[in-house]
Amino acid sequence: ACLFTLIVSCICNDARGLLAVTILAPLVYGYVVFYTAEDFNPSIYLRLPFPFVISLFYGYFAQVERIRRGAREKDEQVGRQQRAAEEIRRQRERLEVLHRVNVSVASINDTASILAAFLETAVIHLPYAAAIVRLKNRATGALETAAANGFKTKALDGANESLIFTDRAVEERRPLMVRNVFADERVQSLEFFRNEGLVSFLGVPLMANNEALGCLVFLTREEHEFGDEEVDFVSTLAGQAAIAIHRSELYDRSRQQADELRNAHKIKDEFLKVVSNELKTPLNMITGYTDMFSEGLLGTMTPIQEKAVETVAKQSK
Repeated sequence: ACLFTLIVSCICNDARGLLAVTILAPLVYGYVVFYTAEDFNPSIYLRLPFPFVISLFYGYFAQVERIRRGAREKDEQVGRQQRAAEEIRRQRERLEVLHRVNVSVASINDTASILAAFLETAVIHLPYAAAIVRLKNRATGALETAAANGFKTKALDGANESLIFTDRAVEERRPLMVRNVFADERVQSLEFFRNEGLVSFLGVPLMANNEALGCLVFLTREEHEFGDEEVDFVSTLAGQAAIAIHRSELYDRSRQQADELRNAHKIKDEFLKVVSNELKTPLNMITGYTDMFSEGLLGTMTPIQEKAVETVAKQSK
């Protein structure tokens, strides 16, 4: 009877069901005992509360468990809401950074000024200690440091050997992440990182028109784990920088071509002026003598000579 009461309590696991079991279990049990016992035994009265106590205690513990489960679900819901709010905050901050970066480089056409404004804005609003932009030299094809922010004055003078590994992001055309340069066997030269106290870095290629212009490197002075979402955001940021750099190069190229065209027009005008002045005097002399020959001032000419003079006068004009 006690086992049956427990099973029914498990089945009726809501407040109303448990209340019904708590009331009906001792009544049914008492009815069965009183009408099936051959001899009346006073100990029956001691056994009657057992189903009531079982259902009562099960209902209590079930209610406690429901409260705990409700509290856990509420905590999980609060946690989900907090994570959603944190994600919204991060997205808003990243959009604000992208907006600030676009505003800082939109009105600038010089590459050096674009990179300086871009790195200054990025380092201020992102959780990184320093940043480097390395661009390809058009003449040699080698990567050179074009701009940097967050370093000592002369820290980058001898850093090319240490930054060779970060340049692999350009060769492989994909992000390159290192959580701890001192624990990663791929990083060979550590002098630059040790002098600057840098531990982690993330390098992403600067791509424009399917061409790798260079790489953007963010560094931290504490061990940092770069997540996929963070890498995607930095890649988007690098794309904005690459577009600005490409636009600046196109502007410089168009300005250079305009200067070359102006110089060519100037040279052409000077050439035509010189040629005009140099040709004017002899042509005047030629046309003058042909007129004199034609008018007979220099003597009588044969028909063949007249035809030749007429040809010279026609070609001179």
